[in-house]
Amino acid sequence: LDVQSPIADGTLGPRGFRVTSPNLAEQGGVQVGDLIVGVNGQPVNGFSDVYRVYSQMQRDPNLSVIQLDLVRQGRHLTKTYRIR
Repeated sequence: LDVQSPIADGTLGPRGFRVTSPNLAEQGGVQVGDLIVGVNGQPVNGFSDVYRVYSQMQRDPNLSVIQLDLVRQGRHLTKTYRIR
């Protein structure tokens, strides 16, 4: 499933979200080819996972940090971002 958003464009597949254009996410260090496999400790393996994570973030007004688990060139990385 191809996804386009102001944050990042990419392809959502059974192993995560493959970034094809980081758009705004580039400012946070996300690169073309990164595979986002988790958000806040929850897996991203398809559209239902993305929707669940998005819904939980919308319901939590106290959420101040987002943690991305990604794979870059075969290496697992975790990036943490503070929300304003």
